[in-house]
Amino acid sequence: MIEEFDRHIETAETGLYLPIRMVTIGNEAAAVDCADWILRRGHYVIPAIFPAVPGSRAALRICLTGDHDLSEVRALCGDITAWMSENPG
Repeated sequence: MIEEFDRHIETAETGLYLPIRMVTIGNEAAAVDCADWILRRGHYVIPAIFPAVPGSRAALRICLTGDHDLSEVRALCGDITAWMSENPG
């Protein structure tokens, strides 16, 4: 599942064996909005905001497990990509 996620979304953790990925959003309010938007599409992600990350580096914390199947990972990646396309910057 990790490799599938990495094929679709590049993060600082791309290629690492650890199952956690941080997708940088930037603005804290935008990260919370994005997490909520993605939740309404059936995926639970955690917004990481200050003080867990620097104030301008809010992100989505993605935890991939063996319980996820390829279609779920692809759908999540599609939803993240769609939100980021609609909310640039």
